[in-house]
Amino acid sequence: MAVARRKPDPDGITTAQLAGTAGRYVGRKPLDVEAAVTELREIANGRGDLLAERAGVTLGFYARETGTSGHAGRLRPPCASPPVRT
Repeated sequence: MAVARRKPDPDGITTAQLAGTAGRYVGRKPLDVEAAVTELREIANGRGDLLAERAGVTLGFYARETGTSGHAGRLRPPCASPPVRT
């Protein structure tokens, strides 16, 4: 009996590529933010939603591991409201 396979999920593939690339950059010391953002934007290919999701997860992990706030300010557009602190 054949096993039914699902078609590949393009968003899932892009998210996996973003995760791998972000992980590669986070592991480098010092973190080259400009190069990382450039490559991640290329991979996202206009999919800001996927890029934002992966950026948030990666920055959260990076901040937890290093005890810093990461580089979150560089990922917000200049017109964006500052983050809400509670």
